[in-house]
Amino acid sequence: MTAAAILTGGQARRFHGLDKSGLVVAGRTILEHQLERLAPGAADIMIVTSQARVADFPTSRLPRGVRVVFDRYPGSGPLGAVMTAIEAASGAPVLVLAADMPHVSARLLSALTALHDNEPPSHDATVPHSARGPEPLCAIYAPSALPALRAALASGDLSLRHALDRLRVRVMASGAVAAVGAPGRLFRILNSPDELWLYH
Repeated sequence: MTAAAILTGGQARRFHGLDKSGLVVAGRTILEHQLERLAPGAADIMIVTSQARVADFPTSRLPRGVRVVFDRYPGSGPLGAVMTAIEAASGAPVLVLAADMPHVSARLLSALTALHDNEPPSHDATVPHSARGPEPLCAIYAPSALPALRAALASGDLSLRHALDRLRVRVMASGAVAAVGAPGRLFRILNSPDELWLYH
């Protein structure tokens, strides 16, 4: 069974610094939707966030067993957050999910996990694809990904998509994604307040 990490440390400038995981979509916060969908397949669920955002995740807001982990690589964006999640997972693969993806479904997460678990286990990551290419912020990373991700960080290239080129990646093709839902909706990212009407 994988661990899971919701990545919430972004600055959200277009939302005036507000925590996007707390935005309400279809009557519930994005965080509530994501925790519900991750729970069946994850023995360990982490909220990876910055020191500045820890107040957004009081214990009273989180289900029992969900833990907050501080980003160990502040200023390095999602690349550092993914590395933090892998390091905190104690040797388990980690399903990472950006906190601003409201519509990632339980069916997608289950299919992605099943693909990652297929033999042979010779890959560092399992990444779904959509029309815009790889979706590294809804993907599974094995502990073996860490050396290459650390090398990417050391190089100064903080692009997580670029870092995938350093990994042995098992691809979940867009056709396989389409079998469990519309990729354009599943991976839609909430970028600005003007887009909230799209998410209901």
